[in-house]
Amino acid sequence: MTTTQQMIETYNRLKVYEKLEIKRRISGNYESSWVDVSTYLMLENAPVITQRLDFESYGYGEFKTGSASFMVDNTQGAWNPPGDNYSLFQAAQTRQYTRIKYSAGYKDENGDNIDEVAFEGLLNQKTLEYDYSNGTVTFSALPYQQIFSERTMEKDTLTASMTISDIVAVIMSDNTVLDYITYSAGDINPDTDITFDDATQFETKKYAEILDAVCKISNSVWYVDSSFTLIIKARAATATTTFPFVGGYTQDRAANIIDIEFFDDGWGKAITEIIYDDGENNYQRRANPAIIEAYGLNTINLEGKELTTESIINTQLDAIIDEWQTNRKRLIITTVYMPNVIGFFDRCTVDYRQKKKQLLNKNSLIFNNVDNNKTYWNDGYYYAAYKNRLFLLPDTYYLYYGFEHDIKEGITRHYLIQA
Repeated sequence: MTTTQQMIETYNRLKVYEKLEIKRRISGNYESSWVDVSTYLMLENAPVITQRLDFESYGYGEFKTGSASFMVDNTQGAWNPPGDNYSLFQAAQTRQYTRIKYSAGYKDENGDNIDEVAFEGLLNQKTLEYDYSNGTVTFSALPYQQIFSERTMEKDTLTASMTISDIVAVIMSDNTVLDYITYSAGDINPDTDITFDDATQFETKKYAEILDAVCKISNSVWYVDSSFTLIIKARAATATTTFPFVGGYTQDRAANIIDIEFFDDGWGKAITEIIYDDGENNYQRRANPAIIEAYGLNTINLEGKELTTESIINTQLDAIIDEWQTNRKRLIITTVYMPNVIGFFDRCTVDYRQKKKQLLNKNSLIFNNVDNNKTYWNDGYYYAAYKNRLFLLPDTYYLYYGFEHDIKEGITRHYLIQA
């Protein structure tokens, strides 16, 4: 069977179709098999599915919770609450946290259907909106990692002196979380496995808040991968084969870039100062004066009473500044719909150069430039200015920070930060 990547490289287009499946909770357990409810998807359904890391601010820190919204046919009451005779959920405990799986498949060169799961998560009953005039229901589904925002660290579950790995082990001992997220201690590899002075400060906080806090101070990142496993790691490139994005002047079947939607050279995203507040004292660390002169004073503020040892705080702040004190380019690249090809922190290259347009010179000489007493003239032809002056050459590596699938448009937006 042809793979997604082979289809993209060979044909540069995928013919997309949709499939929606659910698993309901009945008598306390989920159904063993997925139930296909694609027939209820409306033609107007246009899910935009996101899964990415922080990109807008410093590219440093938290996981951006993704989502997917759906419109379904409810003329017969199929999406009504449990207990309704016509409802899909008639015998279910609740609609809340019904498992949702959305596949945006395509046909290969033989016409065979190939399903690619674009989203799997939980129906959020609180978002249900009925349109009785048109007989439709719209709702949002949340990815499994949203469970970290729904659960709170209980009082008296942590001790004063604990590492990041210790704290995560407590979070992942929660059976409600384990219903959706897989955990292995070997996947918890922060850049520095800090020992906190008073980890009890994390008690009564949401799990997601705790993961954000420990990853920021340890110069790490947390996310849930495509196998629904919790990962904590430094932002280092994975060992997979580098994926090439190609476009611009090389418009042939090897090209996969439709457009560069966003470019930021990263000068305003460099971190040159950090101020840390432990509740009693403020600690300040800066890049060297030459860096600050070049990039300006870009300050971020961190706080937390769980860490109070000055030497540890200064070491961690210096590590963040060392990594983020210079600019890194940021890109949003639009391609054809491209599911499950690239993972978080996979290395990518971008080869994108606009082609100059050659124009007739109307039989006149055009004075072009004077440099070191050398005069340049164009006779017969000249080259007009580029429509787009953006040159991205393939000798720079970028790390993959996530995607946004726009199923209606049949495109994927890819978020990249220079390695």
